[in-house]
Parts: sequence; structure tokens; C-alpha cells
Amino acid sequence: MPAEITAVRPLRPAPPSAVTGMSIGEYLIRRLQDYGIGHVFGIPGDYVLQFYSMLDRSPIEVVTTTSEDCAGFAADAYARVHGMGAVCVTYCVGGLSLCNSVAGAYAEKSPVVVITGSPGLKERHNNPLLHHLVRDFRTQYDVFEKLCVAGADLNDPLTAFREIDRVLAACQRFKRPVYLELPRDMVHVHPETSPPYQQPVERSDSRALAEAVEEGPSELEKLQLEVKDLRDEMLRMRADTENLRKRLQREKQDSVQFANERLIRELIPISENLERALAAPDTNVDSLKEGVQMTSNQILALFKKEKVEPIQAVGEPFDPSLHEVLNQIESPDHEENTVIEEYSKGYRMNGRVLLPARVVTSRKPTKEEPEDQDSDNASTEAEAPA
Repeated sequence: MPAEITAVRPLRPAPPSAVTGMSIGEYLIRRLQDYGIGHVFGIPGDYVLQFYSMLDRSPIEVVTTTSEDCAGFAADAYARVHGMGAVCVTYCVGGLSLCNSVAGAYAEKSPVVVITGSPGLKERHNNPLLHHLVRDFRTQYDVFEKLCVAGADLNDPLTAFREIDRVLAACQRFKRPVYLELPRDMVHVHPETSPPYQQPVERSDSRALAEAVEEGPSELEKLQLEVKDLRDEMLRMRADTENLRKRLQREKQDSVQFANERLIRELIPISENLERALAAPDTNVDSLKEGVQMTSNQILALFKKEKVEPIQAVGEPFDPSLHEVLNQIESPDHEENTVIEEYSKGYRMNGRVLLPARVVTSRKPTKEEPEDQDSDNASTEAEAPA
């Protein structure tokens, strides 16, 4: 189990005398330490074994993960906590597996140093069929060029140190992933000259700074006004929403309370006609019958207006959705389950059943079974005189 990861305080940049006699691999490890990196995540592979051996002998602790993408996510998390992280994998099969985690680190502004081995420079002559090679020796570099803010192929001893410094400085400044590709036959190469390290100087543009200071208050005031306008608009929308809710609630209560108002208005004249008919003096049966008929016509007209129609029942097959059975009668003249009598009419409105018809249905007559011949003989003998 790896030791607990603790924060490493960045060291000062190495003076020229401190890097004299270092190999490219040793210088890269030293610069990682200078930026506070105390742990490197990854999986060893043949193209990066020599650099891994060098890491094992260094103060930096190697944390081996289950897969390359896990190493990338671990380095991303480490960078968020400690300021910069590093991941080290082999060529192509390892490097290309990092694409997802490195792209995520770029999107989230996480400074991760991607270190990958590659075939040695002397191995690349005459287009050899080397394992892990995808298309050509430039493919992986081109892929990570789209995912990183800076990158370098450390294939020249004269520029390797300076390229390492440039790439790591970009990682720190822009808080984005960077890419370093180290051919395996360059790990132990000692440059003939060791150029002095120069800390990148971030120069401030005094003119741009003055403009920012001058425009700052006006921009802040503009944003404050926008916030105020948005707040006022939000309050108005909240008030409008509350008023709409209350109005809809009142309308709902009114619709429930006065749902039958129009129908009652239609029934009032019919009720008045019935009262006048009952109150008329010297009313005979014919005139009363005539008044009742007129009232019935008014009711039927109201039904028609409201699209209320009676349900056909007698002679129809029994339908449980339209009919309610009150009784069954044996009938040899009808098919079984046929409505043969209607106690009360059913009605439907706009196709929906308001009241089912209450009906009597038919059933097949029960067949009488002939008495047993033996029982007939026994009855005859019992009646015979002794």
C-alpha cells in the first residue's frame, strides 16, 4: 500500500550548478519536485520502464493504479489538492487510454503533467513494425496536442531541458494539462551543455491594467443594475403567479358551486308549468293529461338540447355497460341474455352513460327430466290391491 499522500511544498528553481551532469530523466524528476509533485500515478510499460526505474530511486513515490484512465483521474484529483499532478504511462496503448481523463482535466482547469514513454529514436529507422504503434510515431503527440495547453517531444538533448521548463511553466500558469513524450533511449542521455534555468517572468501589461481599473467601477455598477432589474422582474413574476393562482382557485370554487346553474334555469319553467297545472280550477282528466304531456315535451326538448338520449334496451343483447339486470325470466321465444322488459329507462349524455337501463333478461327454459322407469313400476305395484 502506498504511503499517505501529503502536500509537498514547491522548491525554488534549480540553479545552473545543480543541474550540471544530470540526464534528461533526472532533470525531469528534479523539475517535478520543484513544482511540489511528490507522487506520480500510472502503470509501467516497456517504453517507459527505464524512467520508472529512475522514479523508484528518486524521492518521488510511484502510485500504481489498476488502469491508465484511473491513473489520469487520480492525478487530476491530486492536482486539485496539491496544485499540480503527474501521470506516467507507456506509449499509445497507455497514452491513448488517458484521453478521457486528460480532456476532463483540461475542461476543469486541472494542471496535470502527462509523461509517456515512446520508442527510441534509433528504433524508428526504416519504418519498423513496433508494437503499440498507431499509424505513425507522431499520432499520439497529435492527439494530446488537442487536449493539452503545451507539449514537447524530448528527442533533442540540446533543447530537452529548456522544453521541460517551458512545458511545466505553462502547466503552472494556465492550470491546464501538458504533455511530455520521452523516447526510451533518451532517458539516460546527458546533454553536452546544461543551459541555465530561467524562471518564466509573467510581465504585467500596465496599459491593460489601467484600463481594467478604470472600467471596473462602471462595469460593476452596470452589473448591479442588471441584478436589480432581474430581482424586480422576479418579484413581478412572483406576484403575477400568486394572483393567477388565486384567480384560478376562485374560478374552481365557482365552477363547483354553480356547476348546475344553467340546467336549473332550464328546469324552472317546467316546474312552474307543473305548479300552474296543479293549481288550475275545474281541472278534468283530459286537460291534466294534456298539461302533463306538454311538460314531458319540455323535458324531452331539454334532453335533446343537452344531447341526452335514451338507451335502447328491449330486444337488444344484454350489455353490462348499458343495462342493470333486475330479474331473469325463462323465455323460449328469445335468445339467452336478451332484454325482454324494461323497468326504467337508461340515459347517456354525449356517449357517456348517465343512468343504466333497469331491465329483465331472458334465459333458456329448464328441461324437465323424465322420471325413472323403475320408480314408475314401484309406484304401480304400491297402488295395486293386495
